[in-house]
Amino acid sequence: MDREAFDDCLLRYGPDIGAWPLEKRADARRLMATDDVARARLVADAVIAGVVERAVFSAPDEAVILAGVRRRIAAGSAPTSSGLETILAHWLAPTPVTASALAVVVLATGIGYALGTQGAGVPDELLLAIAEGNFAGAGLAAPDEAPLWPGRS
Repeated sequence: MDREAFDDCLLRYGPDIGAWPLEKRADARRLMATDDVARARLVADAVIAGVVERAVFSAPDEAVILAGVRRRIAAGSAPTSSGLETILAHWLAPTPVTASALAVVVLATGIGYALGTQGAGVPDELLLAIAEGNFAGAGLAAPDEAPLWPGRS
């Protein structure tokens, strides 16, 4: 077995020579006895495989994770702006702006209703006469003019 075939088997079967196919094991052991580079490669791959296996199969330390979460929460809750900026941000947030806009709409509606129900100084009879086209009866025509429609006064 040459070094290229050894590297190929190392990549395919991993650093445990005992897990390799039988026909390749003996050749790999002979190469290991004579080639320092192949032996160093096998040792390095075994170390990497051990680290990966421990990382994959180890349970996470919940205390460390919880401490990290607490650190991030504490770092995020520290005020980073001045008092004026905090007040402006609070008042310009979507909730107060929406509530203020609703209050303005309700107030404008109430004022409009109150003004609309007040007497505008135009009697209802005048509006009805204008609506009927009886300008003489509404007092808008000259006194000697007849109504627009006969029979209506």
